[in-house]
Amino acid sequence: MKYIRTNSLKRLFSLKLRSLEEATSPNGSKGVENNEVLKNVEAKEISPRPTWKCFSYEEISDATNAFSSDEDLAPLDWKTRYKRTIGTARGLGYLHKGCQRRIIHRDIKSTNILLTLDLEPQISDFGLAKWLPSQWTHHSIAPIEGTFGHLAPEYYMHGIMDEKTDVFAFGVVLLELISGRKPVDDSNQSLHGWAKPILNLGEIERLVDPRLRGAFDVTQLKRLAFAGSLCIRASPTWRPPMNEVLEVMELERQIDKERWKMVEEEVDEFRGFEDLEYECNTSFSISPHDSISTASC
Repeated sequence: MKYIRTNSLKRLFSLKLRSLEEATSPNGSKGVENNEVLKNVEAKEISPRPTWKCFSYEEISDATNAFSSDEDLAPLDWKTRYKRTIGTARGLGYLHKGCQRRIIHRDIKSTNILLTLDLEPQISDFGLAKWLPSQWTHHSIAPIEGTFGHLAPEYYMHGIMDEKTDVFAFGVVLLELISGRKPVDDSNQSLHGWAKPILNLGEIERLVDPRLRGAFDVTQLKRLAFAGSLCIRASPTWRPPMNEVLEVMELERQIDKERWKMVEEEVDEFRGFEDLEYECNTSFSISPHDSISTASC
């Protein structure tokens, strides 16, 4: 919603079932055509037709308080944030390994993770999703589509997509929930680019959303921060699959960081990715689904 351009229109539809009264003549008698309609209704259910209504940008702006910042809203408490990350990780794990076909979402971000009334997360918006045959190691996609700030380097630079593409985006979501920051700030700096130096220094409490006022579980924070650091690694080879990410997040014992130790000399392929990401940002075109295209980059 926040990317809708001025003077654009948002088409919303609702399904309305036709009343059987429409098939009845004004005097209550049924003509030949009406009888045929009723017979069809009895034979099989008629698919409801969508009715459309258009809203101007101004109407949507009024309804959403001019797309006001979330700064005026009460922040999510830590328990809800933690529950949201665990549920999302489980959902992604199911898409990657639990389905009959491996499903790559390609647009994992906070706005695509909805909450039920009891605050259970649900992954939504599968408009960019691709399924990956079991015998394939990856997909090659062109043009690149997704949301700026969440794109994995190998996908952004080469169009290579697999489960690790979603893992990277999930890492950004983790950092969003920990820090309360946007995936891209007003200076066009990506959240993962800002967080990496802090994670490397081990100063993870600097990541925490100040609006929490210290009300968070330190042990859970350490696990989520470490999981996030694994997810946003530049090389997909060194990113764990979602089942291992979930394992890190739910560990009750001390994390064995040696298990995920990375060989530094093998990550040079994507060096300078953040700089390239920043340079191309001004060339992106935003689609109605908050997606971007790098065709002009």
